[in-house]
Amino acid sequence: MRTRWRKPWTLALAVPVLTAGVVACGASASTLVNAGLNTAVGATVAKVRRNRGDCYTWCAEGTTCDRSSGNCVPIPCRGMCGISERCLRQGLNERCVPTVGGDTAALPPPAGQPLPDGGAPPARPPWLP
Repeated sequence: MRTRWRKPWTLALAVPVLTAGVVACGASASTLVNAGLNTAVGATVAKVRRNRGDCYTWCAEGTTCDRSSGNCVPIPCRGMCGISERCLRQGLNERCVPTVGGDTAALPPPAGQPLPDGGAPPARPPWLP
């Protein structure tokens, strides 16, 4: 089966850009052949994996495969939380915090809010910064 370029301008743009890159690097013929073979092998492996429903490549530790997009996505807290912990995300920061009872994190109440019993706030747990 013959493959056609869906957008012919992409090939017209890719050839000069790749040629300029090769000339600028001063690459030899054997280097170009090796680069072409490695690219072909990598593209073939990625296509086979994607056709099977996997990600384009193997996912690193702390990530999981999003089968709908084919990309590796991070697991909350990179999967480092223990059984009795949960991942707490505050802005761009993530950290594992112990859970108490069900699924409630053992965190002090927010500042400025009165406590239900009217007493003093509890001591700050040693695991919090």
